[in-house]
Amino acid sequence: MINKTGKLSPHALIEFDLMIKGDKDVSFFYGEIENNSTVDKRFFHLKPEYGIEKLDKKSEFPIHIFYRKEKKYKALFLFNILEATLFNKDQIFLKELEIITGSLLGYSKEDIELYLEKNGLN
Repeated sequence: MINKTGKLSPHALIEFDLMIKGDKDVSFFYGEIENNSTVDKRFFHLKPEYGIEKLDKKSEFPIHIFYRKEKKYKALFLFNILEATLFNKDQIFLKELEIITGSLLGYSKEDIELYLEKNGLN
């Protein structure tokens, strides 16, 4: 996430550290980014031409998807899932999308199950 100063929060920086190590292919954040200097230049930012501004209009905050160059397909898949999640509140459908999203973002099955439980989607 992005903190109030417009810089990436420690959580976000950990996500980028995982990407640098090759443990993560895609990262998803929301919030304003005033200065991209904290974003590692080895990663790519999903651009508006893919329709990401539609998600910005539907959510409270701007949405950012970063990806490793060779994993752009995962970023686009994540974008499609986020779009479906924001526009469809069917709980069964939402649960499946959250499982796929968690997997794309590199979370373990246990972490995904805990997230679902905490959000009443189990």
